[in-house]
Amino acid sequence: MILGEDKSKFPSGNALFINTEDKKVLIDTNPGEKIISTFLESQFNISLSDITDIILSHAHLDHARGLATVFEASGGSIFGHSDTLKRCEKRVRIGLYAGIPLKEIHHFEAFGESLGFKDRSYPSSKKVALEDKQKIEFNNIAIIAHETNAHCLHMLDYEIIDGDIRILLSCDYDFTPVPWYGVPQRGAAVSSFKSATKQLVERNANYIISSHRIKPINLEKQKEELKQYLELINKRTHRAVNLLNLEDENMLNDMGDFVYPVSKMKEYYSDHYVHCAKNWDKWILLAHLEDAWRLGKVECVDGGNDKFLERCIEERHYLRNQVENLLIQGWAEKTLDEEMPYSLPLNSIWKKI
Repeated sequence: MILGEDKSKFPSGNALFINTEDKKVLIDTNPGEKIISTFLESQFNISLSDITDIILSHAHLDHARGLATVFEASGGSIFGHSDTLKRCEKRVRIGLYAGIPLKEIHHFEAFGESLGFKDRSYPSSKKVALEDKQKIEFNNIAIIAHETNAHCLHMLDYEIIDGDIRILLSCDYDFTPVPWYGVPQRGAAVSSFKSATKQLVERNANYIISSHRIKPINLEKQKEELKQYLELINKRTHRAVNLLNLEDENMLNDMGDFVYPVSKMKEYYSDHYVHCAKNWDKWILLAHLEDAWRLGKVECVDGGNDKFLERCIEERHYLRNQVENLLIQGWAEKTLDEEMPYSLPLNSIWKKI
């Protein structure tokens, strides 16, 4: 386990290194070149050039930012979902995927560059596309990829099997106070994320290693950790409801500091990061408002030109069962083509029921 900077919090995170007889395998490159290099040298007396295989969970910056540097040093094979293998070559594709508006994408690109992310084309001969439930083997170590879409589309978590030991790299199902599930699933993301996290725990792995927690979670503690995690997410929906003034109608754009303390971040972080965080905070808030609408606690009274919200208003309830058909399909393909299927409805208006 290679720990990221600042207690592995975003925009850093953990990676896994697997050392076999003739394979040196790195899963995710999020700690960045310096930390990975120092770890390999101090623990195994090897360098980045010795890495034979690179496995990616998904293309977000806090997971793939070190890919270009590691690949340039090693020339190793790159494994990941086919979408990830296309997306990780350009920051703009990742930014749109993560919900940054096209007009503000320059902030995301500058933020990514500051983290060491490089736009780069990778040879097709070095790319190995993985599918759900696919197994790959490195000497005596087996790795099974599982597609779990509630964090983002086409994310893969990895089950690592070494004899009788099973380790689950749960990536961004991370059991921390800042779980991310805002785009593109919107209101469906909240329940989907809780369900996916529960399913990960039900696999009964000896250890769960997340991307943003320092210590693994052993089997005996996983159910209790899950209970606390689900409670945390439920409290968010409750908080979203309480942000609304009972007497007034509330515009999404006027609400903030829901998860990211954007107003305070300006003192400590770059303008580019703050611009990105502001968008992400609104996406998470939207997801919880839509979830609260599903539960009958709030309603949207003006969709702000958002076709899905306007349809929900017309039907007089939140169309939970139609979210996937209306919103999710095509999101990955369109953002790869550097388009946005739909925008953050900042002008939507909400009220408490």
